[in-house]
Formats: sequence, C-alpha cells, structure tokens
Amino acid sequence: KVIGLFYKIPLIKYVGIEGMAYFLAANHIYIFLFVLSTSGLPVAVSIMVSEASVGNEKRDRGAAVFRAALYMFLLIGAAGTLFMLFAAGKIAELINIGGAARCICAIAPAVLLACVSGAYRGYFQGRQIMTHTAVSQVIEAVGKLFLGLAGAMFALSRGYDSETVAAFAIAGITAGVGLAMLYLAVAKALYDRKNNKEAEAILTC
Repeated sequence: KVIGLFYKIPLIKYVGIEGMAYFLAANHIYIFLFVLSTSGLPVAVSIMVSEASVGNEKRDRGAAVFRAALYMFLLIGAAGTLFMLFAAGKIAELINIGGAARCICAIAPAVLLACVSGAYRGYFQGRQIMTHTAVSQVIEAVGKLFLGLAGAMFALSRGYDSETVAAFAIAGITAGVGLAMLYLAVAKALYDRKNNKEAEAILTC
C-alpha cells in the first residue's frame, strides 16, 4: 500500500488529469475481470494442495492439484486477456472514454499473468509457505512503481499524446505482474528441485 502511494502521487504529475482518466478506466476493468476470474480460486487451490499433501496416501498429490489448477488458470486468464485485447475499443466506447482503448490493451496481458501467479501462490500457501506470496506482491508493487513511472517519463520525453503516455504508464502494472509471476515460477522450480534431491537422498539411505 505504501509503495502504491508513492506510485500514484507522481503518476498524476506525468500522466495528467486526462491521462489518469484513461489509466483508471482501464485499471478498473482489469481489476473487475481479475476478481471475476479468480475470486476464491487461489484459496481453493491452497486448501486442496494442503489436503492432498497430508493424506495417508504414499504419493503426494499436491503437485497434481497444482498442475490442474495451473491449466485452468491459464485458460481463464487467456480468455480474459483476449477479451480485453479484442474488445478494447468497444469497452472504451461503452464507458464513454474512447481514449482508454490503448490502456486497456496495455494492461490486458496482466489478467493472464495474474491468474498464473494465483495458481503458484495457492500452491505455496497450501504448503504453508507464505514468504513467496509476500515477496511476489512486493516485486509486483515495486515493478509497477519504477517501470510504470519510467514508461510515463519515456512517453512524455517523446512527445506522445496523453492516451499513449497513460498506456506506457499502465504497462508498468503488466510488467510488475509479469516479474512477480516469473519470481514465483523460479521459486517453484527451486522448491521442486530441493524436494526431489531430498527424496532421492531418503531412497538412497
């Protein structure tokens, strides 16, 4: 929240009032679609992973639950992203902010990236590992702060119009979500590698 505060105050300076209207319109649509797509799903994944990992069965089914959730989240996220990309103009007209179309397109990939992140977060939370969720959220906020402001400053230096400046600024959100997802994917790979080594060591003994 604190990082977000440092983000919004200078953003108004660079994007301007008109640009902020485009920015906020696209951001609200993104949040609506993201909540609609994933509401409760990461929590459900965490519960299922937890239950699958502590059962009496010899095989840990937590990984299988994660894979199924990841495929489902990929489909949901891809549907949301494609909808925003192809319907950007119509959505902008519907809310009477025609200039928001570029911003909607710029933030559209964040729906897919955020959905995938939700699957990873659900998995780690099901394993009672909260650190990766917290770190990924900080990465997302910091990425949005620096990359969003850098994008807005770059667009301003090029003399682009307010619609394009706002699009560059909101692309920082997409980049931040993408970096957070990348972190979670790497953390999951390292976690699996560590677990595999431990399992091999036990079998060897």
